Amino acid sequence: IKIVSDPLDAKVCVCDPARAMLAPRGMPLLVVRSGSVSDLAAAMSRPDASLVDRAGLAEAVRRALAEEMPGNPEGGRIGIPAPGLGEVLRDPLTGCYTRRCLEVLDLDPPCAVVFIDLDGFKEVNDTLGHDAGDGVLAAFGAVLRESLKGKDVPIRWGGDEFVLLLPGTAGADAERVVDGLRRAWRERAPDTGDLEVGFSAGVAEWRGGPLEAAVKEADRLMYAEKRTRKEREAARTGAPEGRRAPRREGRPNVYVLPGRKVEGGVAVPEHGAIYVACPGEPPAAGRIAAALARQVPGSALVCASGTSTAALALGMRPEDLVLSDWRVPGSDAPVSFGGVVVWPVDPGKFLGARDVPPHALVSQIRHRFPLVVVDCGGDLSLCAGAPRDAAVVVARTGGEASDWVVERWLRDYGGNALVVRAGEEIALEGVGGGFLLRAGEAAARDRHPRKL
Repeated sequence: IKIVSDPLDAKVCVCDPARAMLAPRGMPLLVVRSGSVSDLAAAMSRPDASLVDRAGLAEAVRRALAEEMPGNPEGGRIGIPAPGLGEVLRDPLTGCYTRRCLEVLDLDPPCAVVFIDLDGFKEVNDTLGHDAGDGVLAAFGAVLRESLKGKDVPIRWGGDEFVLLLPGTAGADAERVVDGLRRAWRERAPDTGDLEVGFSAGVAEWRGGPLEAAVKEADRLMYAEKRTRKEREAARTGAPEGRRAPRREGRPNVYVLPGRKVEGGVAVPEHGAIYVACPGEPPAAGRIAAALARQVPGSALVCASGTSTAALALGMRPEDLVLSDWRVPGSDAPVSFGGVVVWPVDPGKFLGARDVPPHALVSQIRHRFPLVVVDCGGDLSLCAGAPRDAAVVVARTGGEASDWVVERWLRDYGGNALVVRAGEEIALEGVGGGFLLRAGEAAARDRHPRKL
C-alpha cells in the first residue's frame, strides 16, 4: 500500500468524518468512525462512502484495493459481470475491451463517457509503417489500463479511437481524468522521431437512456476540440498535423524573453500567465481578461478575486457560477466555455480565497495550457505576487485616486507591466516561445494577431 497526496494517483481515500465532504470523488471513500453521532451523517453525505472502525481500517483498505485493481474481470469491474468474459472481450493489441462489451454492460447512471482519437497516428502509420503504428496503439492501451481505476472501462472503439466509461464520475472529475491521461501519455509515448502523437478528447455524461447517444455526444465534442487544436496549430506554426513545428517564416527571428518589455508591449512565454487588474473599475479587468483568453483557443481563465467578473464577460450565466465557484471545495470547477477552460468565482458569494492562494493554482495548471489569464478585479496586491515571468496588464480609468494607486504600484512592481486605458484595444501575437502583448496603436497595426 502506497500513500499518495495527488488524488489522480489514488485508488482509495481514507478520512475522518469532518473531512468527508472535501474528499476527492471517483474512488471508494472510507470514513473512520470517531464515536460521534455525526459519523452516520458524514458517511451518508457521499454515496460511495463506508464507515469503518479504526481497528479494521487496514483490512477495509485491502478489500477496497482488491475491488479497484485494474485488469481483473472478476474483481468488481462494472460492465463485465459474467465470469470469464473479460479476456474474450479484450482487444489483443491494446488490452482494452472491444465494442462487444457493450452487449453485456450493466451500468447505472450517472456515468461519464470520454471519446478519444489519436492525433498524428495516421502519419506515423504511413511514414514509419504498421509495426510502429501498432506500437503506438499498444503503448496507449497500456497507459489507459494502468491509469484508470478498476470500475472504469477502457474500450478500443476502432482503429485509433477509444471510448472510456467512467461510472459514478461527474463531468469535472472526468476532465481531470483526461488531464491525468495526457500527463501519463507525454511521459510514456514511444519514440516516433519528429512525428508527435497526442490525442483529442470529448467528455459527455450519461444519465440514462441509450448509451450510444452519450457516445455520439462525446464524439462530437472530441471533434470540436480537435478542430480548435488544428486552428491553433495552423495559426501558430503552419506546420502539418503531427509534425514538430519549424521556425516561423513570417517572423523568423522573433522569440520572447520571459519577463522582458518589448517595443510597444510586453513578452509572455508559452505556458505563461497574464494578470489583469483595474483598481478604478474591477469589471473592466474582467472584460480585458475574457478578451485575451478568447484570442488563444485552449487557454485557461482564472478568476482570482472575489470581485472577478471575467467568467460573466466570457458569456457564462450568473446561475452557472453558483456550483462552479472554484473557492468552494467540491465545486464543478474548472468548466469549459467557449473554447476556454475557466476557474470561475461567484461574485455574489462574498467569500475569501481558499487556503490555496490563486498563485498556487496558476503554478499547478500553467503547464497544461498555452496561456493562463488571471482576472484580479481591482486587487493589485494579487498582481504583486505573480510569477517572475508573468506579464501584468494594468488598466487606468482616469480617476485621480485609483490612478495614484496604479502609479505607486508600477514604481515598485511594474517591471513587465503593460499600462492601458480601460476599453483600449489589446492584441496577442504568437511568436517563437510565446506571445507579444501590445496595446493602442501597436495593437491596431496587428488587428488579426497570430494565435498560439
